[in-house]
Amino acid sequence: MLWVYLMGLPGAHRPLSARVARGTGRLISGRTLVAAWPTAQQTMTTDSSSIPVGVDGEAAELDTPLEFTICPRALRLLQPKRNEPVDRQFSLRW
Repeated sequence: MLWVYLMGLPGAHRPLSARVARGTGRLISGRTLVAAWPTAQQTMTTDSSSIPVGVDGEAAELDTPLEFTICPRALRLLQPKRNEPVDRQFSLRW
């Protein structure tokens, strides 16, 4: 199931950074304008023929409309054969 979240960013006349800051403040305070719904397919349209997006952390430009579809069993996950837990220790240094 694909979950679609629509977060309202009020004040279309303001710069995007100001709208995101205000939207984040609303989210933290619990007064956010968010709608969410499950779906198997979603099409998003815009007034422009393409839009800048981020895909896996990379900047890209996609043609519109954007179409999102769930494909059951499209991703196969591999699991190791051994059943005993693996102890992995690591440390983070900042």
